[in-house]
Amino acid sequence: MHFEFLPNEILIECFQYLNAPDIFHSFDQLNSRFSKLLRNIPLHLNFQRFKTNLFYEFCQIILSNPEIKQNIISLRLSNDGRCGQIKSFLSLISLNEFIHLRSLSFIDFNRHNTEQLLPILPFLSNLYYFSFTFADDKSLKIIPILFQFKIRILTIPTFNSYLRSIDKTMSVTSLTISEIHLLPLYKLLEYVPMLKYLQIKDFDDSDTEDDTSNLIHRNAVYLKTFIVDYSNVEFHIFEFLLKCFPNLKTFSIMNSDEIEMIDANRWQYLIESSLPYLHTFKFNFLDYSHTCYDEKVIKLQLFQTDFWTKQHQWYIDFEIDCFSAAVYTIPH
Repeated sequence: MHFEFLPNEILIECFQYLNAPDIFHSFDQLNSRFSKLLRNIPLHLNFQRFKTNLFYEFCQIILSNPEIKQNIISLRLSNDGRCGQIKSFLSLISLNEFIHLRSLSFIDFNRHNTEQLLPILPFLSNLYYFSFTFADDKSLKIIPILFQFKIRILTIPTFNSYLRSIDKTMSVTSLTISEIHLLPLYKLLEYVPMLKYLQIKDFDDSDTEDDTSNLIHRNAVYLKTFIVDYSNVEFHIFEFLLKCFPNLKTFSIMNSDEIEMIDANRWQYLIESSLPYLHTFKFNFLDYSHTCYDEKVIKLQLFQTDFWTKQHQWYIDFEIDCFSAAVYTIPH
């Protein structure tokens, strides 16, 4: 069977995996059936790594076919390697006409883009996902504004100096942060009580106080998944934080070079006493200390006791060379 003979239901399902400009470039002029169909289906529009001439070409298609605006459900714009793409799009096309837009992403978002977007945001009532990376600190002032919307999935660069500007909780259930310290993170938990998924790409506590004694214990009872891509935070910080996640099921921490993290007995006690529902634990810990080889072996072998391998089926391996050691879950 030829592709063009497939029923509309199957075509629509196939098109959900394609970028809108590619769909229009390939099928818009095929026949009247496809031209009509393309103007009445949900569209995903991703301009990241898009050539400038093709970007403006599709912007003109949108301008000459206003009905397309109502069909766009996801939009990704990028200034990375594309001088002013975000500014150009927001200047040419008004987002307040994207009445079914559910996902909005910006890469290298800057302060000028923030000024463009702020008046438009209130019109995007169906927005479910929002993500941005920033090019300058002033673009971060959009973060408190986001707390006024019913966004469920949020990706932000950081969260610190705007805490005092927030006066309400947010309905976010999935949160990804590029970089954050302990105290802003702990404060953030107060504003996202329904959080189920938390990912931190860089958990850095090098320039903040490590004292947790003055912090009021807070339970994030809905949090089920906590992922840390890199951390230099000491063990007692994780102890304090993980005790706030009593229903945690998945915990992953990769590329931690904090020597205190390599303590199998301490991890076992924390898990048994505070994380009764933990099912998946993935980690990669590095040791650059000058401890002798035999001492390192004894220390790392503690991650291969029955608690790890039989009770939880977490299989751990380790490597030791002249200058460092690593212990990690398999696969890592």
